[in-house]
Amino acid sequence: MKPITAIDALGAKLGLAAGQIWNVMLMQAKIEGIADIILAIVAAVVFVGCSWVVRYAYRELLDDDGPVIVIAGVGLIAMCVMFSYLFAAISALANPGYWALKEILK
Repeated sequence: MKPITAIDALGAKLGLAAGQIWNVMLMQAKIEGIADIILAIVAAVVFVGCSWVVRYAYRELLDDDGPVIVIAGVGLIAMCVMFSYLFAAISALANPGYWALKEILK
């Protein structure tokens, strides 16, 4: 019963019915999913760019590995961020009800 009481409490504060809040949260799930996809694409572009730079730099700058390691680290972080946003987008778009329930319970 905790989710229902949370929705009712939120509705009482905003002056809205619980059904209206639920519909708003379902629409917000779609918006969050699309935003997460866009951020995943940006992270993928960073990852591909870093991969290309590392491949090129490794061929050309074999005597100094410092910048290559830093760029490879940035690429690895970008890949992790990409997967994180991609999983969040899948959750929000494939099951918006679950996403809305998680957000209400936060």
